[in-house]
Amino acid sequence: MPTADGSSEETAPSAQGRPGRSRTPWPHGRRRNWRAALMLAAAAVLMAAGLSIWSSLEP
Repeated sequence: MPTADGSSEETAPSAQGRPGRSRTPWPHGRRRNWRAALMLAAAAVLMAAGLSIWSSLEP
């Protein structure tokens, strides 16, 4: 249900603290989170490619 300011009750507690900032372990965490996500995706693709090549080498 919306509160008096029009926001929902679930998002009202997260609005407290630093306004306009999300809680991340690093400063400017959003940029580093994208970098980490891209690195994780690249690692997953490389592992999948390596596993497919390795499975095709077996007799």
